[in-house]
Amino acid sequence: MYVDGINNAEHIVSCPVNRCLYAVGVWLRSVAAIQRIHPANGELIKRWTVPEGGYRMSVASDTNVILNINHEAKLHEYTADGELVRKINLSSATGVSQVWHAVKLHSGLFVVCHWGFGDLLSRVCLLSTKRTDETPGRIDKAEILATFGEEQEDSVRLKKPTYLSMGPDGSILVSDTSKMQVLLLSSNLVDPKILISEEHGLGLPGRTCFGESECDCFVADYHYVVVCRVVDGKVNRARYDLGRCCMQTFRARTIRSRTIRPTYRPTYK
Repeated sequence: MYVDGINNAEHIVSCPVNRCLYAVGVWLRSVAAIQRIHPANGELIKRWTVPEGGYRMSVASDTNVILNINHEAKLHEYTADGELVRKINLSSATGVSQVWHAVKLHSGLFVVCHWGFGDLLSRVCLLSTKRTDETPGRIDKAEILATFGEEQEDSVRLKKPTYLSMGPDGSILVSDTSKMQVLLLSSNLVDPKILISEEHGLGLPGRTCFGESECDCFVADYHYVVVCRVVDGKVNRARYDLGRCCMQTFRARTIRSRTIRPTYRPTYK
């Protein structure tokens, strides 16, 4: 699917309620923007500019778009149509200097992951916000309610948490790119479980998401996707080689003289 005007999409997320995609990155002439896109044909629905910097987004259950800028300690919350609702200032009261990703829970609380060269801590934080006024685009304050990642045992202590996903029940997936593992946490940041790690063959956990059930979690690792299913406290894993699937599809389309096409089955670990 071709989308006109996107030079470098740093992050793409979807909204199941409004049935659209949001892409953030550099637009024409080096202007940073979020673009709301029709998922079927790539048609541009809405575009609005954002401050420059490295980005990640998430879409809340109220359909608002949450944007964090990696070099700032602020979250930007927009409506689905791009109106700035507020900015949330983290650094003044939380000590957070570089946010890598943020999600908004059904309760209205926020979960952020942070670490950086000027940041002594590598944590996931549960935050509440305090409204300063009713002005659109206002700057609200944040307060830490709970943290995870600095005082835990070595196996689940965080080093470089860079990506979050929220499940239907509020559970949180945390990708740690330094330790090469993905953790599953409850919405109040307790009961950690290692879903997949380097021990299971994981390389670099890039992106994650939940399936329709909170039992199913998806982890992207280079050209692999690993499906993790938690059943009775145990984790079952199935790894799919997307590179191999793409190559088989290519061969099936180009070798026209053969009627038997290659098939693929996932490998389980």
